[in-house]
Amino acid sequence: MKKILTNILFLITILTHPIFLPIYLSIWFFFSRSNQVPVVYLYFIPMQLKFKWSLLYTSLTTALPLIILFMAKIFKMIDKITLESVRDRRYFFLLIGVYYWFLFYMFRELYAREFFRPTIVLIGVMSVVMFISSLLSSSLFKISVHAAGYGVLTGFFVSLTLIYKSFFLPEIYDCIIISSFVMLLRLITKAHTFAELLIGWTMGLISTILIFTTIYNIY
Repeated sequence: MKKILTNILFLITILTHPIFLPIYLSIWFFFSRSNQVPVVYLYFIPMQLKFKWSLLYTSLTTALPLIILFMAKIFKMIDKITLESVRDRRYFFLLIGVYYWFLFYMFRELYAREFFRPTIVLIGVMSVVMFISSLLSSSLFKISVHAAGYGVLTGFFVSLTLIYKSFFLPEIYDCIIISSFVMLLRLITKAHTFAELLIGWTMGLISTILIFTTIYNIY
């Protein structure tokens, strides 16, 4: 029974990892039935284009980073794919931060299009969060990227609310509940202290709001 519970907790930990957040948010953004701006504009976008962009976006923001992780393990750049050591966390977070920043730069020509903009800004946010997580990882303090990721999730809807003056309060409440669940799970598994979780979540939230509200309408 204990082994089954351990495996379930491990599976939940994997599925709630922030590397999957771009997928979850893009699915919601493109296929949500929300009547709030800017989501309501997507009703006029052909479904085929939504699927093509979602497939490309998923491949580049999640599948390729996972391949990079396994390649780093194969070539002994990191010791474990679970990134337990400070060295592994610093190295991989920095590597993925650079990759996301390159991806954000590569998509700059699409940025002016309202359809692509939220998901592209999200890549820039994830890059910054990875850089900060790399810098704040030490033997004494291990910032939680899980908590940071769900701070980003919450900040995404707060940012849309501020930018478009839309009503995303239910989504924000849901994000806070999901964040609390993920952070509680990390406490139960003793992966992080409460301070590491709280600082991680706050960092993700503030970074997202600052980046979105600063550069979103730059074009």
